[in-house]
Amino acid sequence: MHRLLALLAIHGASAFLAPPAPAAARTIVFKKKDKDAGDADAEPVQINAMSKGTVVEFDLNKHTTLGVIDGHKVKAKGGLRYEIKTADGKLHAGVAPRDIHFSAPGAKNNLDEMLQVLDTEAPALVDPEVLEICYEVAAEEEKELGLQQIASLLDAGSGPVDIYRTFRVLSCELGKVFFQKAKGHTKHFNARAKKTVEAAKRSLCGQHGDEYGEFCLV
Repeated sequence: MHRLLALLAIHGASAFLAPPAPAAARTIVFKKKDKDAGDADAEPVQINAMSKGTVVEFDLNKHTTLGVIDGHKVKAKGGLRYEIKTADGKLHAGVAPRDIHFSAPGAKNNLDEMLQVLDTEAPALVDPEVLEICYEVAAEEEKELGLQQIASLLDAGSGPVDIYRTFRVLSCELGKVFFQKAKGHTKHFNARAKKTVEAAKRSLCGQHGDEYGEFCLV
């Protein structure tokens, strides 16, 4: 019965949910300098930058944290760097796009709630058995799922905090048992192969069985 309801949910999500909205961005066009050519002959370069006010999860001194984009700069050779303000009011300059894992445009008023999600341990973020049902549905569908679709399956809601919670679930050790990021995407995931899941579950339960209770007894 649970699987049937989940199947109905995913088909409903595919039919009626709009695709995940991309982070609001500005396209900047500038001319790349060439030592052997004048500025007039320089080749135009386009840079897509996330907009001010976007909440991002990023690496800061080898730690994962959240902040709000306050601005950005484009280096002479076309490298984009962000200025990100964290909850303590500090401004961190020079953050490269590769160090950003998640973005939620226009969600700066949700920063405190999202920080609470970041600080919450995996077992408190999701019911493992519900996540396992979600995985079974995804495995049967054999297609990539966006964060909004997975959030719908988990009945997690559709607001910025809900989508970020879903992202954290899929990024934690429990989520990685069942899902992996789709190649070339940051907000789409694929179900892992069944044998891989079984091995990963044994490993997780062997190390953290007390934290996941009945999930590890099955």
